[in-house]
Amino acid sequence: SRSAYLARLQVTHPTNGWWAKQEPLCLEINNPLSLPEKLVLCLATQVEQLSLIVSEYMGEGHAVSIMSPRVFQAFLWPVHNVFLCCWIALILTTTYLGSMVTMCQTLLFGAKRTNAPLGRLFVEEIHPSARAVESLCEEHQVIGVRVAGLALMPLMMLCDVATSVV
Repeated sequence: SRSAYLARLQVTHPTNGWWAKQEPLCLEINNPLSLPEKLVLCLATQVEQLSLIVSEYMGEGHAVSIMSPRVFQAFLWPVHNVFLCCWIALILTTTYLGSMVTMCQTLLFGAKRTNAPLGRLFVEEIHPSARAVESLCEEHQVIGVRVAGLALMPLMMLCDVATSVV
């Protein structure tokens, strides 16, 4: 929630932001294909840094006294949510695409050669990803996360169909 986000910003030091601690989850950090995820993380880190250092320069007795830092931080809260939704969608989409590539390799070359049996792929990657998309659409999620879940819903339905066939 916005109030929890603002409370977290009040007790977080600018060098200890949440986004700054995140790293790409889809691929290795040095893999060039992880660039979109690194870009989302980098931009989100910069917005968070701005949110965290704003209290040093805004508010009563500071260089800019016309606006409270909490007002500016509240303004940046939707931006934080957009980056979070982009990251979620990127992670799940990359998981689906990686699973599809691995499945194609398994179908072409066999499970012994790829060391990735189809059953294991469905149990460990496809089914959990589909359930994750389903949980994104639950009522308690913020609207942006629900929109990301709705955007990924066709992939979830495709996974459910594939799971029922296998």
